[in-house]
Amino acid sequence: MFRSILLMTVAVTLASLAASSFLADKGTQPKFIQSVLDLVPAFTPPQPVTSAAAPGRAANGMEQIAIAPDRSGNYVTDVEIDGHFIRMVVDTGATYVSLSNADASAVGIRPAPVDYHYRTMTANGTGVAAKVHIATLRLGQMEVNDVEAFVMPPGALGTSLLGMSALRRLGSVEISDGQLVLRQ
Repeated sequence: MFRSILLMTVAVTLASLAASSFLADKGTQPKFIQSVLDLVPAFTPPQPVTSAAAPGRAANGMEQIAIAPDRSGNYVTDVEIDGHFIRMVVDTGATYVSLSNADASAVGIRPAPVDYHYRTMTANGTGVAAKVHIATLRLGQMEVNDVEAFVMPPGALGTSLLGMSALRRLGSVEISDGQLVLRQ
């Protein structure tokens, strides 16, 4: 539907511009253009989704969140850390929750330079990180307390990762009908 509205809007706009140019050459002001444009529905761009997670309850009464993959196939969701929301990629290949330096700072976690002494191995190679503890991490109604995490140095991580230090403390993590389903 969006595509057909967009195509119709483009077609009417092009026709209006062509008619406008033709009539302007004759010294006449086109009066029908506004009435034609009034027939085209107003274009309202789709609103951004604030979270890709759909909270709910499983048949067994457990809290659950189903996360659809984004365009690149990653499962991305909003996670609340100590009362602040950040966007995270769910990464079952990451041993720990890993926060970008900017996200850590936004939630009030600011390790000292001397704290960046833990060696890390990632898909991008080796590096260093600061080990921290997150008091409360929430996904919808699910809550995990005292989560071990790493804060990466500035520029080392573009998007924070929801790793296994939090995921293993949930009831289950599975792919079902193309969605990542987290239960507690």
